[in-house]
Amino acid sequence: MNLPLIQSLARLALACLLVVPLCAQPQGRRQNDPPGGAQGAPSDRDRAASIARRATGGRVLGVKPKSGSQRVKILSRDGRVRVLEVDPRTGAVRP
Repeated sequence: MNLPLIQSLARLALACLLVVPLCAQPQGRRQNDPPGGAQGAPSDRDRAASIARRATGGRVLGVKPKSGSQRVKILSRDGRVRVLEVDPRTGAVRP
């Protein structure tokens, strides 16, 4: 075998070794996904947003933690901004 052919084959083998790990990553949760993502349990923040959305029919503008509950800011269908306190564990909603 001549040297240019060996060098070309070596480069091809090296390229394959670099590409295969990227393609062989398991399906489901990816390396850079946050823990508790789409396949994990929803966070308190996600639960509170969902509860507030169902209770008002509005759009969630933001969620912030507040001493054991979550403060959820909602844009209602009539265009008003409302702030609710939602306990994601019990589902209780307070204005």
